Amino acid sequence: YRIRQNSISSNKFKVIKYVQSVKNGTMYMAPNAPVGKAFDQFFKNGKWKSFVSDKNDRIVEFTGECNWNNRPAKLTAQFKLYKDNSFELAYLDVNGNPTTVLDGLDIMQKILHQYRAK
Repeated sequence: YRIRQNSISSNKFKVIKYVQSVKNGTMYMAPNAPVGKAFDQFFKNGKWKSFVSDKNDRIVEFTGECNWNNRPAKLTAQFKLYKDNSFELAYLDVNGNPTTVLDGLDIMQKILHQYRAK
């Protein structure tokens, strides 16, 4: 269920705004954990980008490195952003292996619940 990128590009200012909406936002499962700060604590070499999918949805994508099950791993998470700046997890993979929706949400919960405000 990976979301494919459309070839349409956006201007850089809007891309930053979309990414910030997810980074500064929280999810119902962890309302006190900003996604960006939690990801910064959990991952190394995190990268964010935004694009329009082939289904014309605004997607914010994160990729980063972490230890998962005591092994080095690369995780990709894609969030679908709505016009009201709310968002939901739309896709997640570990080392290129897509997760089910429930497993993806479970992984997100573990990442967000480890967050400690500094």
